[in-house]
Amino acid sequence: MSTSELSALDLLNLFGVFLQAMNYQSDLSQASNADIAKHLQEQDRKYLDRIIENQNKIISMLEDSKSTKQ
Repeated sequence: MSTSELSALDLLNLFGVFLQAMNYQSDLSQASNADIAKHLQEQDRKYLDRIIENQNKIISMLEDSKSTKQ
């Protein structure tokens, strides 16, 4: 094996390690984004439940007010 072939293999090996590191970083980022998305979905669900609860209270108050006037 000549010196130029060895250095080309070394460069390919270094490039492979670099790609693995980039892939690992990407995996960490995706996990973090998934956690954030899950948290936001839970938060949205809580807000939606609260909005529905408040609208039901308003509807009940309006129905009570309407029945009182009749």
